[in-house]
Amino acid sequence: MNYLVHFLKGNRIAGRLTAPLLVGSVLIHTVYNILRGIHFRHHPMASIYEILSVTALALAIVYLVVELWRRNKSTGVFVLPFVFLIQVSSAIGIGPTHEIKPILQDAWFGFHTGSITLAYCAFFLSAVYGIMLLLLHRVLRKKKFGLLFDRLPSLTTLARMNRGSTLVGFIFLTISIVVGMLWALEKYPDELFNARVISVFIFWAIFGFSLAAHYIFKWSNRHVAILMLAGFVTMVLSSAVVNMLLASWHEFGA
Repeated sequence: MNYLVHFLKGNRIAGRLTAPLLVGSVLIHTVYNILRGIHFRHHPMASIYEILSVTALALAIVYLVVELWRRNKSTGVFVLPFVFLIQVSSAIGIGPTHEIKPILQDAWFGFHTGSITLAYCAFFLSAVYGIMLLLLHRVLRKKKFGLLFDRLPSLTTLARMNRGSTLVGFIFLTISIVVGMLWALEKYPDELFNARVISVFIFWAIFGFSLAAHYIFKWSNRHVAILMLAGFVTMVLSSAVVNMLLASWHEFGA
């Protein structure tokens, strides 16, 4: 609510309260997930509702890091409602996990899934900033100024937030891939390269190239944002298709 008041009214008091309240919420949510994992003796992603809770936390953490890094809180109103909705969805159905599979007690599994969750959330945040950048670019081109123009960061700032989120996601995705491959070599050596792993490598390459497009090839901010959005769409579609059509050891049913 403070982010909304700050965005619409430019209220200084609301603006000053945004970051401290978000930090407090993130800390409480982190302690909750840790205590839940300790109590049930498993990695806190054993059900879809637990995954939603961790996803909401990861998205809030990535957003908070970007906000503090860029010192700009005007985009929180577009991101944090997603955090709220995801956590509400988790709270509606979450309950005790009675059947704990051994894989959920593996520390390397927790590190792998935690890293990839942070990566996906960072890529989502990058997509949000990319859309904002393209909208602001459109506003400037058509010269139809309004509240969006007044409140959003500059094109340069949005481009940095877009790239920064992608860089964070790319780092965590790389860590997740490395850990996952090493872990799979020991646990599932015969299924090391399945459809899901290949799809991850595809959008990993797209995001990697999008970063190279800026830092090496000096593409414009707009074209880099479009490429990063393409990477996000590829990630979502490939994950959806693989989940619906194909099975693998990633489903942890063994």
